[in-house]
Amino acid sequence: MAMSHDVKLPVNATPKWPERCVVCDRPSPNHRARFVDRKTTLWTTLTLQFAKKVHVTASACADCASGLERREWIAKIGMWVTLLGGLWFGREVMVPRWPSWPPGLVMGAWALAGRRTGHR
Repeated sequence: MAMSHDVKLPVNATPKWPERCVVCDRPSPNHRARFVDRKTTLWTTLTLQFAKKVHVTASACADCASGLERREWIAKIGMWVTLLGGLWFGREVMVPRWPSWPPGLVMGAWALAGRRTGHR
């Protein structure tokens, strides 16, 4: 297997691939593999914005292209299973154990803020 190299390119630049499979390094691949990623920065993370998608198409043989696609689907399914499992855990296990004072504290602060601004 070929060694990997990270190369930073401008977003509008189109990468040029050699006529070899990007996974197994076989010459003259007859398929293409499409990679999709997000251009995530510190700013998009802090502001909870969805980053722009970046699409890259690379040379790959048929077996490697289908393997990459399968790996991407497994990662997506794993992400959703983890997310839904975490939501279930939070609802069934954590919520019943929360103390009752945080909602009361929030409601009390809201009522005080309404009195100070003159709204009732």
